Amino acid sequence: MAINLKESIGLRVRSARMAHKLSQVGLAEKVERTTETISNIERGVSSPTIETLERLSGALRVPMREFFEGSDGQLIDRKRLQLEFEIRGLLAQLSMSDLEVARKQLLALTAREE
Repeated sequence: MAINLKESIGLRVRSARMAHKLSQVGLAEKVERTTETISNIERGVSSPTIETLERLSGALRVPMREFFEGSDGQLIDRKRLQLEFEIRGLLAQLSMSDLEVARKQLLALTAREE
Protein backbone atom coordinates (compact mmCIF):
# COMPACT_ATOMS: atom_id res chain seq x y z
CA MET A 1 0.00 0.00 0.00
CA ALA A 2 1.49 3.32 -1.08
CA ILE A 3 1.62 6.15 1.42
CA ASN A 4 2.03 9.91 1.15
CA LEU A 5 4.77 12.12 2.57
CA LYS A 6 2.91 12.96 5.80
CA GLU A 7 2.33 9.28 6.49
CA SER A 8 5.94 8.46 5.60
CA ILE A 9 7.32 11.03 8.03
CA GLY A 10 4.85 9.89 10.68
CA LEU A 11 5.91 6.25 10.37
CA ARG A 12 9.55 7.22 10.62
CA VAL A 13 8.94 9.33 13.72
CA ARG A 14 6.95 6.52 15.34
CA SER A 15 9.56 3.89 14.50
CA ALA A 16 12.40 6.03 15.84
CA ARG A 17 10.43 6.84 18.99
CA MET A 18 9.74 3.17 19.61
CA ALA A 19 13.38 2.22 18.94
CA HIS A 20 14.31 4.67 21.72
CA LYS A 21 11.62 3.17 23.97
CA LEU A 22 9.89 6.52 24.34
CA SER A 23 6.18 7.05 24.81
CA GLN A 24 4.43 9.78 22.87
CA VAL A 25 4.25 11.70 26.14
CA GLY A 26 8.00 11.32 26.68
CA LEU A 27 8.84 12.45 23.16
CA ALA A 28 6.42 15.38 23.40
CA GLU A 29 8.18 16.53 26.56
CA LYS A 30 11.62 16.23 24.93
CA VAL A 31 10.61 18.33 21.92
CA GLU A 32 8.35 20.71 23.88
CA ARG A 33 5.22 19.85 21.92
CA THR A 34 1.89 18.38 22.95
CA THR A 35 1.18 14.67 22.93
CA GLU A 36 -1.61 15.43 20.46
CA THR A 37 0.93 17.00 18.08
CA ILE A 38 3.13 13.90 18.23
CA SER A 39 0.11 11.64 17.72
CA ASN A 40 -1.08 13.67 14.71
CA ILE A 41 2.38 13.56 13.14
CA GLU A 42 2.76 9.81 13.68
CA ARG A 43 -0.68 9.09 12.22
CA GLY A 44 0.01 11.26 9.17
CA VAL A 45 -2.79 13.63 10.09
CA SER A 46 -0.51 16.66 10.10
CA SER A 47 2.98 17.52 8.93
CA PRO A 48 5.54 18.76 11.44
CA THR A 49 6.92 22.24 11.01
CA ILE A 50 10.61 22.49 10.17
CA GLU A 51 11.27 23.58 13.76
CA THR A 52 9.42 20.57 15.15
CA LEU A 53 11.20 18.27 12.71
CA GLU A 54 14.55 19.69 13.88
CA ARG A 55 13.59 18.99 17.48
CA LEU A 56 12.43 15.47 16.62
CA SER A 57 15.66 14.87 14.73
CA GLY A 58 17.72 15.90 17.75
CA ALA A 59 15.65 14.03 20.32
CA LEU A 60 15.55 10.84 18.28
CA ARG A 61 19.12 11.15 16.96
CA VAL A 62 17.93 10.79 13.38
CA PRO A 63 19.34 13.03 10.64
CA MET A 64 16.53 15.16 9.19
CA ARG A 65 17.15 13.80 5.69
CA GLU A 66 16.12 10.33 6.86
CA PHE A 67 12.59 11.56 7.49
CA PHE A 68 12.35 12.28 3.75
CA GLU A 69 14.15 9.31 2.18
CA GLY A 70 12.06 7.73 -0.53
CA SER A 71 9.68 10.69 -0.65
CA ASP A 72 10.54 11.61 -4.24
CA GLY A 73 7.20 10.46 -5.58
CA GLN A 74 7.96 6.76 -5.68
CA LEU A 75 5.47 4.36 -4.16
CA ILE A 76 6.38 3.46 -0.59
CA ASP A 77 5.20 0.29 1.10
CA ARG A 78 4.10 1.08 4.65
CA LYS A 79 5.33 -2.13 6.29
CA ARG A 80 8.68 -2.10 4.46
CA LEU A 81 9.26 1.54 5.41
CA GLN A 82 8.52 0.82 9.05
CA LEU A 83 10.81 -2.21 9.13
CA GLU A 84 13.70 -0.43 7.40
CA PHE A 85 13.49 2.52 9.75
CA GLU A 86 13.26 0.31 12.83
CA ILE A 87 16.33 -1.60 11.65
CA ARG A 88 18.25 1.67 11.19
CA GLY A 89 17.38 2.67 14.73
CA LEU A 90 18.54 -0.66 16.09
CA LEU A 91 21.78 -0.53 14.10
CA ALA A 92 22.55 2.89 15.53
CA GLN A 93 22.55 1.36 19.02
CA LEU A 94 25.09 -1.39 18.23
CA SER A 95 28.76 -1.37 19.16
CA MET A 96 31.25 -1.47 16.30
CA SER A 97 31.91 -5.18 16.79
CA ASP A 98 28.18 -6.00 16.86
CA LEU A 99 27.66 -3.78 13.82
CA GLU A 100 30.21 -5.87 11.92
CA VAL A 101 28.35 -9.05 12.88
CA ALA A 102 25.08 -7.49 11.67
CA ARG A 103 26.75 -6.48 8.40
CA LYS A 104 27.94 -10.04 7.81
CA GLN A 105 24.47 -11.39 8.53
CA LEU A 106 22.90 -8.93 6.09
CA LEU A 107 25.44 -9.86 3.45
CA ALA A 108 24.59 -13.53 3.96
CA LEU A 109 20.88 -12.78 3.66
CA THR A 110 21.34 -10.82 0.46
CA ALA A 111 23.88 -13.19 -1.18
CA ARG A 112 22.81 -14.39 -4.57
CA GLU A 113 24.13 -17.33 -6.50
CA GLU A 114 25.78 -16.31 -9.74
